[in-house]
Amino acid sequence: MASKLLHPQYQQCKDQELQIVIVGKTGVGKSSTGNTILMKTAFQTRIQPSSVTQACKKEKGELDGQKLAVVDTPGLFGGTKSDIKVMEEIKKTVLSALDGPVVFLVVLELGELTEDERKTVKLLQKTFSREAAHHTMALFTRGDDLKEQGGSIEDFIGANPALRDFVRECRGDTMFLRT
Repeated sequence: MASKLLHPQYQQCKDQELQIVIVGKTGVGKSSTGNTILMKTAFQTRIQPSSVTQACKKEKGELDGQKLAVVDTPGLFGGTKSDIKVMEEIKKTVLSALDGPVVFLVVLELGELTEDERKTVKLLQKTFSREAAHHTMALFTRGDDLKEQGGSIEDFIGANPALRDFVRECRGDTMFLRT
């Protein structure tokens, strides 16, 4: 997975700590994603209708020789905080606590792309600049379900124009996470 996170623009930064900021709507599995990337239980997870993560939390680790700092964030679109407050907290964390190249990982559950999910990249761009999209990747959970059905990510994305456009906004990069 680290080699996938290390887009060619980050290859020259292999000796620096890669900052991964996990964003997405409430309940999509951001904390679980962070735990999977770090290969340890660093972030609290629980199945519940409201956001478990109330504040940004950073944990460090290493994957395939790459030093990582992973930031779990409160949920967007339906959490206990407004989206503006969540994005302000993410911006404060990114600007004050992180040092090195940054990747925004937008976590999506396989299925129909919601209007709120479509807004995620726009929120990142509004908060950080239009350049934020060039540092954004889409990560789909439930990849094992698609694989079991004999499907591919390319076919899944290709069959949904809204999802295809969203992935293009995320510099065209996607990842699957087995859940």
